[in-house]
Amino acid sequence: MHNRYEEKDESEIPESLLNEPELLQGLKLYYEAFWELSSDRQVGMAVGPIPHSSIMSYCRDWKMDDEMSFILKILVRKLDEHFLQWQGKQSEKISKSKKKGK
Repeated sequence: MHNRYEEKDESEIPESLLNEPELLQGLKLYYEAFWELSSDRQVGMAVGPIPHSSIMSYCRDWKMDDEMSFILKILVRKLDEHFLQWQGKQSEKISKSKKKGK
């Protein structure tokens, strides 16, 4: 599990990470890139996706070739899609609990 969740209560951890499978060899690079790039999200009324420019900058910084950059972009986008869905569900839960509390 990513170290950002080490100190979290289980209810604050996405369900998919609680029972996460072990990554196949070579995929850790992409998983860590996703978490590092997550800090580049725009945050307003809701959490936004990781910007394309951030992904491409990451690839250049790590001197990835075109094929590796393409794969990283696809995998980061897929992880981001799932993360944003989870984030949306968390926001809905919080919103519902606030309405019940009134």
